[in-house]
Amino acid sequence: MDTRFYHFLRETNIICGLDAEKGPDAIRQLSKQLAMNTNGVGEKEIYDAVIARENVLSTVVMPGLAVPHARMENVKGILVALGTSVRGIDFNSPRMPPVNVVIMILTPKSDPSLHFQILYALAKDFKKPETTKRILDLKTAGEISKFFLELD
Repeated sequence: MDTRFYHFLRETNIICGLDAEKGPDAIRQLSKQLAMNTNGVGEKEIYDAVIARENVLSTVVMPGLAVPHARMENVKGILVALGTSVRGIDFNSPRMPPVNVVIMILTPKSDPSLHFQILYALAKDFKKPETTKRILDLKTAGEISKFFLELD
């Protein structure tokens, strides 16, 4: 079986209906969610690392989808969080519309290949533009988890 990004996405790390107008607000909410559900990685530490990366280059990868990410010293494996927003979130990417699905990925700084593997896996799962729209129609973390499981 192929490695897929959602194999690392715990249902407890999914937020339907992010309360965010701007990218940093969404990143803060997802940072808090990951910190609550992950031992040893603090919310501020996650937020600072992801914002530092985001400040280098916006991580809007296609219309409606942003993938803020960071490689961190104290992360032991792949950590993934997902948030949705019907209203849309401004990720300061002038050529792109507001983002409706945000997928935050953290990987160990010591293993750059792992970082590229998870981004590749994510690209496979989102190669069809309608995937983002389908996720946006789902109203609960359970429905989103089920959607991805049915892709297998």
